[in-house]
Amino acid sequence: MRLAATRSLVSLLALFYVWFPGLAQAQPLAGPLPGPNVGDSVVLPMLRAPGPLALLPGGAKALLGEPDKLLLLDLNTQAVQIVTEGLKNPSRIAIEGEANTALIFQFGDARFSGDPTGQLLRVDLATGQKTVLTTNFAGPGGIAIEPPGQTALVRDKNGIYRVDLSTGVAVLLVSGFDGGDIAIEPGNASAIFPVVGTIGEIRRVNLMTNVVSLVPSQAFVRNGGIEISPDGSFVLVGGGGGGDTGITRVNLATGQTTQIFASGIALFCSHSLGDMALTPDGTEVVFTWGDVFAGIRVSRVRLSDNSRSDVAVAATSIAMSVEGPDKLLLANGAGCFGSLSRLDMTSGATDFIRTTETLFDLAYSPGLNDALITTVRRSSAAGDLTRINLTSQAINTIGINPAPFGVIVEATDTSALVTSGTTLQRVSLTTGQVAQLAQGLDSPAGIALDSTGQTAIVGSLTDKIVRVDLTTGNVSAIATGLSSPRYLAAEAGDGSVLVAEIGRGLSRVAIVYCVSRHS
Repeated sequence: MRLAATRSLVSLLALFYVWFPGLAQAQPLAGPLPGPNVGDSVVLPMLRAPGPLALLPGGAKALLGEPDKLLLLDLNTQAVQIVTEGLKNPSRIAIEGEANTALIFQFGDARFSGDPTGQLLRVDLATGQKTVLTTNFAGPGGIAIEPPGQTALVRDKNGIYRVDLSTGVAVLLVSGFDGGDIAIEPGNASAIFPVVGTIGEIRRVNLMTNVVSLVPSQAFVRNGGIEISPDGSFVLVGGGGGGDTGITRVNLATGQTTQIFASGIALFCSHSLGDMALTPDGTEVVFTWGDVFAGIRVSRVRLSDNSRSDVAVAATSIAMSVEGPDKLLLANGAGCFGSLSRLDMTSGATDFIRTTETLFDLAYSPGLNDALITTVRRSSAAGDLTRINLTSQAINTIGINPAPFGVIVEATDTSALVTSGTTLQRVSLTTGQVAQLAQGLDSPAGIALDSTGQTAIVGSLTDKIVRVDLTTGNVSAIATGLSSPRYLAAEAGDGSVLVAEIGRGLSRVAIVYCVSRHS
């Protein structure tokens, strides 16, 4: 998959997005289009679960690894592009040479951290082509390219290896120390690495003799990441104290430590640090971390005064609803809490709106400018339909029994469709009265409506998307074999729906046959 299929080209293609038979021509939201056949799908670019991170030369863009793909994030505009898909749990990224390729260290299909299924890949950043360089790593944790770029140091649970990047031959240099990242010091004669766990210390390995020594430090290392300054005077490691997770700066000459970022303590939940990268001039660090109140973030800290700013917030897309021509409202999972955010479909950028209680689904009411969310009460089978006004953020709750899962507001803004058990129901937003429209559905979940308001598209907790006639209650299949397509959003023209699949992020699924993309 190419790195840069420009949005202007996508918009141009969308002008020829003609549906058959006899449906009104209309343009879908921005983004890549699926194939021509009913059930075809395509993944949309967005931050979902970023972990490993590497900065491109210049420091304005970052490569981010997700469980199944590699993304390119513009740190200034938040624009997101998909570089390649089909990855298997990447753990670290390193940029090669002229930044035309990157090395990816990934876990592969490991069932537990000690499985020897880890791989070292090379990815062409222009074409997305992947090449496996070498395999059989257990718990891959770190990678550092040795100048002038012919070899790399990699680190897994068994030790530190030197890999020939032309042949893929890996030679064990040092045994033990149980994984984590590694960084090469200026002069290229030694490398430095963290040892996580009860020890929580920093070690140095002489790359000529392979002798390992302790780096005196007051730091207690709690994360496998490490970054070294351009002049080699300090390193950044993941550390903290008193329940915090953060980033600690360690002076390599004195061992003195300074905490430059602390996530804070979260009762009953946990913050987590993902990966980090120093800018080329060593003045800022960019990192990924999990905030229990707002989900996974990409943030940066200026080292001169330790001030933090957020670059982007990932949207885990638990549920979604179309707000405007190029905007999606997203309900996100964030540990102990939920949150509302807004996704720009043109750039892939996400804006945080507010924290919510843990929720199931989300719907948008244009007439009321309300977001509706469904929740279940912990003490009973009943649930709630909560209305949040996006202007005032005022909240109004409607109790519903049994608890609803999927929800969508109908055109009149006086009623909503909800899924519950094996049924599709209509709920009055004024009286709370419930009327059953269809039954016998297979684990129904999220709902979308076509432009007529007479047909509902219903996702599921299994693998199906179905069409429900709201007048007759008749049910017909649209697509199967999906990955729990539980949240949907319809697009203009009735030709496709946006689908949030578990483990895949956002996809676009064709729901009618499209002539222009079949020819």
